[in-house]
Amino acid sequence: MVDESTPEMFYQEELDRALKEHAYGLSDAQITSSSASGASATAKTLEGEPITIELTSRGYMHHNDQHVFETLEDLLNTISPLFVVQRHEALVAKLQQWCE
Repeated sequence: MVDESTPEMFYQEELDRALKEHAYGLSDAQITSSSASGASATAKTLEGEPITIELTSRGYMHHNDQHVFETLEDLLNTISPLFVVQRHEALVAKLQQWCE
């Protein structure tokens, strides 16, 4: 498979992929801006809190928080207790499917 991404689209595509991968823990997620140096999106946590997620070469950040996370999952684990519960339930459901 050939990767047809351009450097200008890398952050947008990576953020879009991460948002889709974690859709069970977010709502109303959409990318709001993108450039060769980063991308940002808005979403709501499962608690209903609006957040802005930024992805740059440093990693994932939210709002003006200076803490940088390696993955979107790490960020969501920190800011959304309901995400932790939902992620656990999704994992248990997948494991149960394997056991059947």
